[in-house]
Amino acid sequence: MSYLTESVTFTVPLTSDAYQLAKHYSQGQKDLQKIQQIRLNTLAVYAVNFYCNCLEIETELDNSYNWNPGSRTLMNVAELQIKDVGKLECLPVLPDAKVCYVPPEVWDDRIGYVMVQIDEEAWEAKLLGFVAKVTKEEFSLSQLGSLEDLIDSLEPLPVISGLKNAILGLEQGLVRLNQWFDDFFDGGWQPEELVFAGAVRSARSADESEVNAAKVIRLGMQMPEQTVTLIVRQRKLSEQEIDIRLRLYPGNDSLYLADGVKLTVLNEFGEPIPTLEAEARADNWLQLQFTGSPGDKFSIRVTLAADSITENFVI
Repeated sequence: MSYLTESVTFTVPLTSDAYQLAKHYSQGQKDLQKIQQIRLNTLAVYAVNFYCNCLEIETELDNSYNWNPGSRTLMNVAELQIKDVGKLECLPVLPDAKVCYVPPEVWDDRIGYVMVQIDEEAWEAKLLGFVAKVTKEEFSLSQLGSLEDLIDSLEPLPVISGLKNAILGLEQGLVRLNQWFDDFFDGGWQPEELVFAGAVRSARSADESEVNAAKVIRLGMQMPEQTVTLIVRQRKLSEQEIDIRLRLYPGNDSLYLADGVKLTVLNEFGEPIPTLEAEARADNWLQLQFTGSPGDKFSIRVTLAADSITENFVI
């Protein structure tokens, strides 16, 4: 059981599943420092996610950068996405540490930082405290605020009625497809050729009118992990008409998608479009296709049983 201590810290038991997840995510790294970094980051995010679940604060773990294979390899990031609020950085520290290292890449675009003491010998993680802003690489733990400040920062955005609220939700984490033509990719998206290394696929066609990108998506926290690869291919038919093709491939070196995996396109209000939905039944891949115009907004939802993840786009 986790518990709230007199010093207003929160202790989370690190289960064998947590260690297995941390080990799995750090596999394939050759540098021992990188292996340790990914392990500790994973355990810190696991602990803060557990804490949020206890408070019934909804998180979006699969939208977090360090849950994406490419992101956790390239960057020292340990963020947890809080639904309708923003990114919370989960910074691991070792027992008896006096300061916490804060990578420069996480100084911005965060709702705050929670320091998590990882004690692997005791099989536990302790949430030490919270700070809203960091602007240097070393932060003294003696300057930490309380976890009560963290709870205040996790209050959801004010509820806005109807249509305006739906549009606001779509704007958060919006992927701008027109930027791909300038070779700018964010939100965990990468040129298709980088994701499918060695495959006969290219990120850009010869005539420069088409650009393709892919993202590895993890569905839920099951072990073994269920992953799929989502590809978005866009081609300019004219200045005002863009052809969008979506493909969903199995991950984990599987030949087939898991039965029941769904690929759905949502309109700008978050409503499913009935004609743009596909479900896997012993399929190697799923595909959907439609056309849009610059400025059009849509979302893509990938669902498996009770787990789902949604990506938001503007053409």
